[in-house]
Amino acid sequence: MTVDMARFNGSGAGRLAVGSEDALADLRRDVFKSVGPRYGSGILYGIGYTEGLIDALRVAQQFDSTTATSPCLAGPPLPLLFDPNTGRLSGRFRGDLTGSIEARLHAQRFGSSEAPVCSVTAGYAAGWYTEILATPILVKETACSGKGDSACCFEARPADQWDEDPEMAEVLPYLDIPALRERARAALASAAQASATLEDADSLATFDPSSPAVHVWGPVMILPYSGADDCSAAIDTIVGDIGSGQVRVVLLDLLGMRLDSIEAAGITQVLSYLQHHEMESILVGVSRNDGTRLGLPVCDTLCVSDMAQGIALGFQMVYERSS
Repeated sequence: MTVDMARFNGSGAGRLAVGSEDALADLRRDVFKSVGPRYGSGILYGIGYTEGLIDALRVAQQFDSTTATSPCLAGPPLPLLFDPNTGRLSGRFRGDLTGSIEARLHAQRFGSSEAPVCSVTAGYAAGWYTEILATPILVKETACSGKGDSACCFEARPADQWDEDPEMAEVLPYLDIPALRERARAALASAAQASATLEDADSLATFDPSSPAVHVWGPVMILPYSGADDCSAAIDTIVGDIGSGQVRVVLLDLLGMRLDSIEAAGITQVLSYLQHHEMESILVGVSRNDGTRLGLPVCDTLCVSDMAQGIALGFQMVYERSS
């Protein structure tokens, strides 16, 4: 089955796995610059996988399904569609994608490739089918327009049927599938709770945006920006509570902020403070172009457009540094 990407990204019928074309370009550039193409492809695959899981869960909730196996669960959020009839006997199925945005962005940035480059796309499809079919699925890109092929071709199989494939064996360490599924459910539940809170006028009346909620998930911390001094104090408190070296990556949450040169100076101080504590940082909610315009040190800091990307990337960075 062949699907034209323009059908989904030009008409508004669907969305890119990471929100926008600019966000995808920035994400790919930042990841490859940080860890190189070999490990970067695995990280991008993991990010796409998480986004696919989340979108599949959204669809399942819209249909109020008690399981993820309802035959009606398919639709425009997935730009890559497989023909299920091809997989009835083998458990494997294939699909093609023409006009891949990810392949085009790779060509613009890095030129022609010797290997397939649509890692986010393949990961997104794998996450989608894992949730919809209620079984771990991995998707491999077998041909790619980024390396001169006429279309991007993909094959999906249950995860345990990729054991003898060396390329997919390199992807598997980036995917703790049970943990990713739980994280996707938690992210969706958190978004639903936040939406419900915003609809509650009484809650809005008592909401204090100057009192940030800091979340620590093992080695990854989410730190809403509330000024250099407050952020530094929050970091000191966390380090004092759980010990030095426990938090490895900090997501500095800038979502919804109107940034100016004064705020940029404070954010730069926080990034320097994190570096002093040997913590890596990710800016969430600001593009690399905007960061450069404001004078933020984006050359040494990853920038992502939303929290789901940041969380996935944060855990992948921890894994990469540990392996």
